[in-house]
Amino acid sequence: MKLETSHIKVCQIVCMTPQGVIGVEGRLPWHIPEDLKRFKAITMGSALIMGRKTWQSLPGILPGRPHVVVSNAVREKHEKIKGVHWTRGVDEALAKAQSLTKTSQVFVIGGGQIYRLFLPFTERISVTEVHMDVSGDTIFPIECLEKYDLIQKQKVCLKVVSNNSEDTSKNFKIIGYYKEFQRKDA
Repeated sequence: MKLETSHIKVCQIVCMTPQGVIGVEGRLPWHIPEDLKRFKAITMGSALIMGRKTWQSLPGILPGRPHVVVSNAVREKHEKIKGVHWTRGVDEALAKAQSLTKTSQVFVIGGGQIYRLFLPFTERISVTEVHMDVSGDTIFPIECLEKYDLIQKQKVCLKVVSNNSEDTSKNFKIIGYYKEFQRKDA
């Protein structure tokens, strides 16, 4: 299924384990500076579509990218922050994101339910695959990748940084992959 307005591409971007783990208790299960830099470079200028929990997990507004939050909660309860636009469903979110983006694409950034909701419209998925043994409670729907062709794969060594700046003994390197997937029928 394609977005009715064909001049905008819906993409997803995710950092996950090979099993699809993307989160634990409302936060990322890792801190990988290289992945955050890649995320920023890929998404800059594009509208970001996310769920309420993903919005709440962010440190604040990510500069240079309008935020479109999908939530069933009553809008009056949401804080009014410049650059954050609250929507109630997929159609409303896509229309709002398209009107706000400065590029030819918008990015779905999570969480698990939001990734799944936007799959029928998604043409491309950018993945950072981290090879870590992590138990999580938020999962990317990896079975959907069967409908996509792997068009690029790059092996990388990623540094995982401890969230405690005083304890650098928990810093370590892991093997990962940057992968790009394109919908087979696109």
